[in-house]
Amino acid sequence: MMNHVLIPMDASPAAESVLARLWHFLARPDTDVTLVHAIELPMAAKLDPAQDDEMAAEGHEYMAAVVKRLSGKGVRCRAVVKPGPAADLIVATAAERPGGMIAMSTHGRSGLARVAFGSVAESVIRRTPVPVLLFRTPENDTTGRDGALPELVVRHILVPIDGSLLSLGVAPQVGELARAFGAFVTLVHVLPPIPASADSVSHAQRILDVASTRFADEKIEVKTIIRTGDAAEEIVDAARKLKADLVACTTHGRTGIARAVMGSVAEKVLRTSPIPLLVTRGPA
Repeated sequence: MMNHVLIPMDASPAAESVLARLWHFLARPDTDVTLVHAIELPMAAKLDPAQDDEMAAEGHEYMAAVVKRLSGKGVRCRAVVKPGPAADLIVATAAERPGGMIAMSTHGRSGLARVAFGSVAESVIRRTPVPVLLFRTPENDTTGRDGALPELVVRHILVPIDGSLLSLGVAPQVGELARAFGAFVTLVHVLPPIPASADSVSHAQRILDVASTRFADEKIEVKTIIRTGDAAEEIVDAARKLKADLVACTTHGRTGIARAVMGSVAEKVLRTSPIPLLVTRGPA
């Protein structure tokens, strides 16, 4: 995952901000960067070949300038510019390097923009097995170039664990990031908002113990917590109070994002805090 990063670019400050957040990580000598720009033509342009050619030329010119700027600062990068829906191009290009990672902005306005997250990021997460790192960036944020935003520093990773070990699907990526940044991991399990029985607490602790071993075996410091209440609210609150730098979760299902995770937890994390979210699609 650490050796290839795919970043969708649409000439917006929000998209450019991803470069700033990952700047030194992208400039590592063993990291390859692929910048993807989809030329999505409005209906009017599809009926006007001249406008079609103009938009394509602008896209290629923009991406050539970005590649030149990054290459001049030591980033090994290439650009992929093609017509068509952004999600389709992102998924297809990521499939060429299945061991990599996608990093993208959600272009949040009043929290989470439905257009950006619902149709692009959600579609990408649903269709690709490649881990996706999501940054919430306010629409009116005009920063983003040449390190204008603070870089991503990961000292503490919060990993939600549900009642099964399927939620450990993100463990390989979490482990890799933890080793790279020298971070520690906190595993959190949230029990339903009803009086917890001794059996439910014991089961939760057993799941956390097994999950803890997964990281402890790799010499990664790991802590565990059990909370009771609404899963999304408790995870968001834990991320805030524990000052997590990253929330990493596994989604379940191929015919749609697991709503308990993406529709609630991920949306609330992105809407209510600046904490980035790493999402890996698990088995159905």
